Amino acid sequence: MKHKKEFSFQTRRNFVLLILITILVIIISLITPQFFTVKNLLNILNNNSIMGVLAIGMTIALSTGSIDVSIGALFAMVTIAVSTFIIFLDGIGIQSVIIVLIGGMLIGICIGALNGLVIASIKLPAVIVTFGTLSMMRGLLFFVTNGSWITNLPKWYTGIASHRIIGIHLSTYLWMISMGIIFCFFRYTFWGKTILAYGNNREGAIRIGIRPDRMYLLAFSLYGSLIGIAGCLSVAQLGSAQPAAGGGYEMLLVAAAIIGGNKITGGLANVLGTCLGVITIGLINNAMIFMQVPLYYQHFATGLLILLSILSSSGNLRQARSH
Repeated sequence: MKHKKEFSFQTRRNFVLLILITILVIIISLITPQFFTVKNLLNILNNNSIMGVLAIGMTIALSTGSIDVSIGALFAMVTIAVSTFIIFLDGIGIQSVIIVLIGGMLIGICIGALNGLVIASIKLPAVIVTFGTLSMMRGLLFFVTNGSWITNLPKWYTGIASHRIIGIHLSTYLWMISMGIIFCFFRYTFWGKTILAYGNNREGAIRIGIRPDRMYLLAFSLYGSLIGIAGCLSVAQLGSAQPAAGGGYEMLLVAAAIIGGNKITGGLANVLGTCLGVITIGLINNAMIFMQVPLYYQHFATGLLILLSILSSSGNLRQARSH
């Protein structure tokens, strides 16, 4: 019964977000007519595809009741590793985008799993543990790269950033496919439901035999695979990688997930809502660029969205308690 109520809440939240996005598009189009074009709307999806994939990953972390503030550093580590891997492959004459994507996902899985095991072992709130891993990884990245960027990546890989299928960028397809897979994972699989059960009631889950270390290993490995995909997309779009990549992503990703109807206390995974949250933020930022709004106003709007997401999260928590 409780599962049905939570699913109903997610459906209502998604419907409200779709209405909000529609209203935003209409208002912005009336103010800035050049905004409402197929090319611009597809560009909004493409430009937010990396944040979209990362936000799905953050949703997985939140479903366990964990806020991972090291996601930006994890993302930077993956982009550096993937760039180095691409240069290595090019040097031995292998030009395979598929191998790079698989390699990026494996790198992400390893880093994510390590992060999950650290969280499970230390047994402190994830936000505290990942503050530590954030600093460690940033320091390691700058040490390994000496603060330098990795550039001049081969065209056979960076060219996929402009590749389109039926007019839609490849990165958008990867974002939508990731959303579909993670939605099905939480909705239909035993392991997905196990993660949600743990996030909803940790003590109860442990009593029925759910092991926290295995749960964190699974959740953060899946989370890491999405960071791997996002890292591969970033390297293709930018044609470079830098140790400071992903700085400031943490709060935006949490905001997108909570706007989408997820709880910071865990037990929910509204993947579609998270993606709609990313689109909402992307629409507002894109509109401000079209209207030539100064950058500091954009930062203000982003901060306001984060504040609203926190208030929304409090409302979700009260609603969950009332049920």
